[in-house]
Amino acid sequence: MKMEKNAIISEFERLGTQLWDVESNISKAGVRRHNRAMDKLRSLSEKLCKEDPVLAERVFDELLDCDNERLRGNVAMNALRNNICVAKAEQVLTILTKSKKWGVSSNAYMVLHIWRGDMPGQVL
Repeated sequence: MKMEKNAIISEFERLGTQLWDVESNISKAGVRRHNRAMDKLRSLSEKLCKEDPVLAERVFDELLDCDNERLRGNVAMNALRNNICVAKAEQVLTILTKSKKWGVSSNAYMVLHIWRGDMPGQVL
């Protein structure tokens, strides 16, 4: 993958803009676009964490402060999944549980409870 930090962050942000915003895009095409972006974000996260954990930590640390709540939640979930920036990811998800944006608070709530083991049998 040998990309530099800013290029990776830009790719995360590009994909983050494709995450479905139910208030503005209730359509099958919107859902498909969202699902593709989620798959690509997970793949990018896994590849980055596997190939360069130090860079992954720097990238996740910066993205956990981004303005896009949906992307921040996704990065926090992937950070927990890969055991990177755990304290900051938990803090971000805790804050996102109070979001007014549809779906953000419930997703953050679910990820936190799965991560903490409150929902047996579930995995991130």
